[in-house]
Amino acid sequence: MREFYNQVLARPFAEIDDQLTDAMLNACLDRDRPRTRRALGPCAMGVDPGKRKLHYVVGGRVTEADSHIYDWGYVDSFDEIGQVAKRFNVEVGVMDIGAETHAVRAFLYDHPGWWGCQYVNSRKSGYNWNLGEHVVSAGRTEVLDASHDAIIRQRDSFPAPDETWHDTIVPQLKNLARTKLEDDYTGTITHKWVVTGGVKNDHIKHAHGYYRMALERVGLLEQVQAAMNYPHHDERPRNAMTL
Repeated sequence: MREFYNQVLARPFAEIDDQLTDAMLNACLDRDRPRTRRALGPCAMGVDPGKRKLHYVVGGRVTEADSHIYDWGYVDSFDEIGQVAKRFNVEVGVMDIGAETHAVRAFLYDHPGWWGCQYVNSRKSGYNWNLGEHVVSAGRTEVLDASHDAIIRQRDSFPAPDETWHDTIVPQLKNLARTKLEDDYTGTITHKWVVTGGVKNDHIKHAHGYYRMALERVGLLEQVQAAMNYPHHDERPRNAMTL
């Protein structure tokens, strides 16, 4: 296969290096904690907008590296994304700015704390947060690497599985595989996340990557709530501020 790619197609050969499995995802499940429709916050949210649906992942940071994911799914409009963000008191959100640029920029303008993610071809590590434009530039591989690492290290706790988990979330999280691209002529090795099975169905995978980006800029749940003098629970006090 390597010889065919190199000699016939004149392309580097790609081998599957890493891919999520059912066992990896099941290890992240908190079967005693159901999905919730709202949370006290502060929460982080990642959104992958498409022409028909906007997929999202939302949760809160419980330690420097760990989080509880509260909800996932998709809605039909940016207005509905705004409603979901309000229910979960989202402090920081990140969404792809490439597919629906004008709609995303309008959303960013109306919703403080939100950033548009712009994938760039870069080998530099870290994310470039442009405060003026509210755009964060990042390498696609780096973002998806971080998403993958959070799951295999069980840094994210997912709520108890339901029909949506089995029918939508698991297939989309497993849709991409990390490949190693090696050029036999130059010896250069690069990595890239590619679609498996021939069908692109990876919206939740990207939304989870954006969620992990947003999580870096959100305060710890207990610290923020303690400073505001109210306990952690799903229902927000009437006199609490909302975004």
